[in-house]
Amino acid sequence: MPFGPAFLNLTQTLLLGCGWFAILLGGSLGLAFAIATQSGVLAIDPEWSRQLFAHFMLGRLPTLLVACFVLLRVNFQFATDAELVQGLFERNKFGAYVLACILATMLAWSWFFLSVLVSSWLGFMHSFSGFGQIFWESYLVEFQFSQLLHAAFRMFVLSLSLCLVTLFEIKFLSTQPDQLHQMMSRTTIFGVLMILGIELLDFFWSLN
Repeated sequence: MPFGPAFLNLTQTLLLGCGWFAILLGGSLGLAFAIATQSGVLAIDPEWSRQLFAHFMLGRLPTLLVACFVLLRVNFQFATDAELVQGLFERNKFGAYVLACILATMLAWSWFFLSVLVSSWLGFMHSFSGFGQIFWESYLVEFQFSQLLHAAFRMFVLSLSLCLVTLFEIKFLSTQPDQLHQMMSRTTIFGVLMILGIELLDFFWSLN
């Protein structure tokens, strides 16, 4: 049964640090964007900054940063917990691991997205005083519900890709545990390239 103690334990393990990462970084970026729209370069062209907010701040940035963080988080866990790697391989808990990785990634993405949303609202309230709500709504109107579904699907695809990369790492380390650090660096490089490739493919596909 994938939804058992192994699944819950793996999910809790992979989620360690994800919440703080999503809240602190997402919140900081959302707040910085809102302040920059008043006094920074983003204030020059409001229409361009609205597009940037809808398609980048709420779209591609959360999926890209969360995928990279989860990749590093999983690699760090494998590098410091040899028993986990061996246990996953010997007990054939790959199904539980895949589900845990997907759930952890989707939760981290949700937290990051909400952090950007809430902090940008706070930033607009602070920067534009009584007109903050009007400015924030004018930016938010550019973000459609279909874009949220598209971002969620892209995050799901990225999480599946991360699972494939790390499953290969698990099988490799189970037979050659002495290659731990070399495998971690290779997996990180390949994983980042894969994440960037998926994001670029989706970007060019969305232009059509």
